[in-house]
Amino acid sequence: MSWGTELWDKFDDVLGHTQKGVDVCEKFSQFTKERCSIELEYANKLKRLSRSYLSKKKEDEELTSSKGFFAMAKEINDIAGQHETISESLQANVWNESQNLMQELKQERKKALQECSKFLGLLQNQFSQLDKAKKNSEKAFREMEKANESYRKTNEDQNMSRNEVEKAKQLFQQKQQAYEQSKQDYAAEVQKTNSVQREHYNTLMPQVFSNLEIMEEKRVAKMKALIVATAEIEKSTLPILNRCIEDMIKGASIVNFQQEKQMVIDCYKTGFVIPSDITFEDISSSVNCKTNIYPSMHGTGSSKKERKRPGLFGILGGGSKEEGIQKDDYSHLPPNQQMRQLTAKTDELKAALAKEMLERDALLKMQDVYRKNSSLGDPKIVAKQLDEKSLQLDQLSQELKKYEEFIAEAGKRPVCKANSANANISQSSTLTSNTSAPQKISQSPVKTRSKPVISHKPSLSQRNSRVEPNSEAPKSINLTPIFPTTPPGASKISDSFEDDDEFIDGTICTAIYGYDGSTEGSLAMKAGDELTVVEKDEGDGWVLVRTGKGQQGYVPATYIKYNE
Repeated sequence: MSWGTELWDKFDDVLGHTQKGVDVCEKFSQFTKERCSIELEYANKLKRLSRSYLSKKKEDEELTSSKGFFAMAKEINDIAGQHETISESLQANVWNESQNLMQELKQERKKALQECSKFLGLLQNQFSQLDKAKKNSEKAFREMEKANESYRKTNEDQNMSRNEVEKAKQLFQQKQQAYEQSKQDYAAEVQKTNSVQREHYNTLMPQVFSNLEIMEEKRVAKMKALIVATAEIEKSTLPILNRCIEDMIKGASIVNFQQEKQMVIDCYKTGFVIPSDITFEDISSSVNCKTNIYPSMHGTGSSKKERKRPGLFGILGGGSKEEGIQKDDYSHLPPNQQMRQLTAKTDELKAALAKEMLERDALLKMQDVYRKNSSLGDPKIVAKQLDEKSLQLDQLSQELKKYEEFIAEAGKRPVCKANSANANISQSSTLTSNTSAPQKISQSPVKTRSKPVISHKPSLSQRNSRVEPNSEAPKSINLTPIFPTTPPGASKISDSFEDDDEFIDGTICTAIYGYDGSTEGSLAMKAGDELTVVEKDEGDGWVLVRTGKGQQGYVPATYIKYNE
């Protein structure tokens, strides 16, 4: 079966079908082009995403979860590369081929349409000739019939002369001959038209149908191949994508809580012994003791300069310049941190020493080769390099010996007991990095008076929990203050007293919200109360104020407004 025999009278429908095929090819080509753009855009966005999260800092890879995350990000970058490969392959092997196929289909279809129009024109022209011959024959027949009737009537009329009868007879014979000639012409045209028609439907048009059929077969086969090629391109990336996914899973297996827990211990453990119990001191037994046993964290009160806060319990700064200086033996660090830094330093020096020794051995071999064959190089130049290398080795060896002695001395270092009240603070203020010095808690005793008793400031956890003005004051927050013991150098407490008015800021403020002051160290107030500022907010969200009755305590900074 072929289109030429089965669809000889449906050329227009077949032509419409081929147009649908061209449209499908065009849609496939456009789809592939857009997919290439999407794959490329997706690859670029994935690469930018993974690179933006991949950190170049070594400390960011200390956590096992960070290592797992970075491993995943790297694999995502590799997956993006595969999507980029898909885009390039689709454009080169599929989109270009579909474009070429679409152009070929349009040209072949146009050629078939032109041939069909040509053959149909020839057939229509022949039909026109046949119709013309048929009309001429019919006309001649009618004229012959008319001449025959005139001759018959003339011959039967007795009144007609012989001459008139003879003329009528001759006219009839002429018309009869003309009819016979037109009849023969018509018959010839019929034969010719039949021949042209047979050729048109049996030879010419079947050839056109055959060309269209071949074109469609080629289109379908090519479309099938392009779809398979698309799938194969996708399939070719699956092994690499699967490997990336497997590497992600391997990266996830690195994440381990026990390792992170041990890392935190190794990084922040001070080595101090847990503080012993505090001994009770009977204050009443000291006759001349007129000072508070709990030194205030706000300075001695001797002057405003001395009252400046050294930071929140020494955590946010306030240490002396001497405390921030890093020493070669890391003695400024807690025992464990010191040993850790010294060990890391010795390992670093050993690695550098091994590297220098390998380079020295290579220079010795090179010098030996140059001595045997001077054309290869000058051994004197190598000798200079060996002298420099020996000097570097000596320096590294001395440095290594020095740090090994530091390790030996650190092993003999007595373990100190941590201050009981400041144990947590000293541990939290230990180095955040391996090279920064710990911050000591700088506190001075405060002079006390019989009236009024100045309440202690709320604890750090309370002061860091700022209260927004549009919210109600917290009613149940643990604000137990931490009473630090006397810091080093503050054992001698001055017996002289100074007026607390020296420290009062003097600014008048008004409470815009009520505060219950239920926690120790805070002051209750009502909206509209006027208070005197003793100490303004220094960034922790609390203000020390005093009422007209002499009561003093801390209130949230957002609960008051300063009067002009």
